[in-house]
Amino acid sequence: MLITMLLGGFYVRVMPAWLDWARYLSIINYSYSVLMNIEFTSSTIFTCAPENSAYPSCATGSTFDGTEVIAAQGINTRVGLYVGVLLIVIVGLRLVAYLVLRFRKL
Repeated sequence: MLITMLLGGFYVRVMPAWLDWARYLSIINYSYSVLMNIEFTSSTIFTCAPENSAYPSCATGSTFDGTEVIAAQGINTRVGLYVGVLLIVIVGLRLVAYLVLRFRKL
């Protein structure tokens, strides 16, 4: 489980180039992206930090919205695709578990 969390970007945001492909194998990546999109695509307005803000609109104003948070994290906004991948993984794992239990020799 820790490997999927590491590969999904939950702990490490910058992965080595030779390991970047592995994040697509982690279901944590998809669920994290869906949850971030749900949380930050609302109409919530955030107040900028007084100094050293990470968001570009803070240089010109005092507030920013959640879409900048998603863009700064490098998360795609394809929520439907990610939910579909999660459903396929859930059904696939259940099917494999069923087949293993069904055809197991005792």
